[in-house]
Amino acid sequence: MLSKTPITICAPTWHKSASYGRMACETRDYLTKKGYFVNTVGQQVPQKRFYPSSKTIFMGYPTNHQNYGPFFKFGHKISSCMFESDEIPFQWVDPLNSCERVIVPCKWNKEVFEGSGVKVPIHVIPLGVSDAFHYVERQEKEVFRFITIGDRGHRKGFTDAIMAFVRAFGKRTDVELIVKSRSPLGELSNPNIKIITDDYTDEQMQRLYAKADCMLFPAHGEGFALPPREFAVTGGISLCTNYGGMADEIEHWGIGLKYELVPAWAFPPPSMQHFRHLGRWADCDLDDLVDKMLWVRNLDFNDRIRMGSEFSRYARTYYSWQNYGDSLLELLELKKELEHGNAGTA
Repeated sequence: MLSKTPITICAPTWHKSASYGRMACETRDYLTKKGYFVNTVGQQVPQKRFYPSSKTIFMGYPTNHQNYGPFFKFGHKISSCMFESDEIPFQWVDPLNSCERVIVPCKWNKEVFEGSGVKVPIHVIPLGVSDAFHYVERQEKEVFRFITIGDRGHRKGFTDAIMAFVRAFGKRTDVELIVKSRSPLGELSNPNIKIITDDYTDEQMQRLYAKADCMLFPAHGEGFALPPREFAVTGGISLCTNYGGMADEIEHWGIGLKYELVPAWAFPPPSMQHFRHLGRWADCDLDDLVDKMLWVRNLDFNDRIRMGSEFSRYARTYYSWQNYGDSLLELLELKKELEHGNAGTA
């Protein structure tokens, strides 16, 4: 017999390399550690024992809620989602309003969702950084390394990062750019730009982050942006567009980049054609990015280490899957049950 209320998580993927997969896996692991049985629903989930539950968390696009059958129709429902431009698809509004509550990871998303017609209570709960990422004090070395993320095509801004790097450093051999992607990006003639397309585990990403000194993240739109915060936890300096989900608390964990607002989703990938020209997002100021890249590169080594240490301390404390899980339990009205269980085992 279960001692705690079963909880169901419905997610479009359970691969940690995808943002919703990361959310689902980290939430499941934390709730399981706290003694809850978690029903896992979605693709790439191995079959296992299932316990009836009246508490369901939907992760991912709200238009997918109806695909989860009875979980969509009954019980207490919470939707945890995000969006990258300043207008959400109109098809999202009714599924979100059919839930009791909605969770978003940043204050900007709360404003966007409310402005788009979501009437149910919206709660801001920041996502966490995996325990696999930890602080590493950089060593002074001959080659200064930048890193950027090459996934999600145009939206992540990796082409802007490459252009800014070439403008700032050309083919200098004492500076290098690593482009980490999960899909082929073609070849570049610059010998100081390295492209990595292999799938990496968290442990491999931790080692890759530790080799780099500064992350370039001039993304156009993000509901949260985990990579620059993960990088900050390792002690690196993140240069990140000061907009959307990237802007929350950025002065404490990274350095913001200037931008101007432009029509969003001008070049969406095939799977996101229905987002075309939906709202606005940021276009990073390349001159500002170049200036700040040069500034970080020329910053006194000890000052850079001190800055990275302060960023790491804040990011590790503030972006916690424990905080995310505990906040979920409170919204599911299970916090008292958890406290009672802890008291009983003390």
